[in-house]
Amino acid sequence: MNDARDAPLAGGRLPLRAVDSHERMGFREVSREGRGAGPSRSHAGVGMSRVIRTPSMRPIGPSEAEGLSAFAHPIWREAFGPMLPGGIDEAERMFADWQSPDAIRRDIAGGFVYGYVVDGGALAGYYAYRAEGEGLRISNCCLAPAYRGRGLCSFMLQEMLARGREAGCRRAHLHVNVRNAPAIRACERNGFSVELHQIVYRGEGFSTNDYVMSREIRCSRRPCRRRSAGGGGTPST
Repeated sequence: MNDARDAPLAGGRLPLRAVDSHERMGFREVSREGRGAGPSRSHAGVGMSRVIRTPSMRPIGPSEAEGLSAFAHPIWREAFGPMLPGGIDEAERMFADWQSPDAIRRDIAGGFVYGYVVDGGALAGYYAYRAEGEGLRISNCCLAPAYRGRGLCSFMLQEMLARGREAGCRRAHLHVNVRNAPAIRACERNGFSVELHQIVYRGEGFSTNDYVMSREIRCSRRPCRRRSAGGGGTPST
């Protein structure tokens, strides 16, 4: 039996399966008169247009720590529960130590920048980083499951690298669990490489098993802080 979703439809419209595929890429169907809300562009003359959505980074202050912690909690459980030896119990222990409202407020007081990545008006994930002299420490780069595979992880990493560049950082580093293959691939696509394998025992059967990944941060072609200070920063290419 043929699936009707595979067959071309009358009137020059796309088959439903093709419509589904195009909508996942941000395209939507419009009338032949070109009516439709928002900026768009035609696509292959088939009555589809694409709304260009630009993600953004929204930093938070200490007063929003509770909200970010509540947003992060299900992401943390879903991501780390399956990969940690202690499962959900260990993920909850880590979350309480590192991503509770008090922990986030403590980090912000210590110089970390926390915030959300916003995509299409919705909160898609969150991030945290801190400039430490000439080093940029990337602490968090997490996405809700529905927003993975859209390039938003790369967007967050590149934005954080840009912030580090503006602060005069020469190198960025981050920790990623050795079993977190998607995160490792995303970091490698953005120029990070494994520097060392680090296992740290935290007590009470709790330990981290991470790769420390790093990459160089190059200056932009505009004068950057370390070049103007005589640091001899290297222009990006």
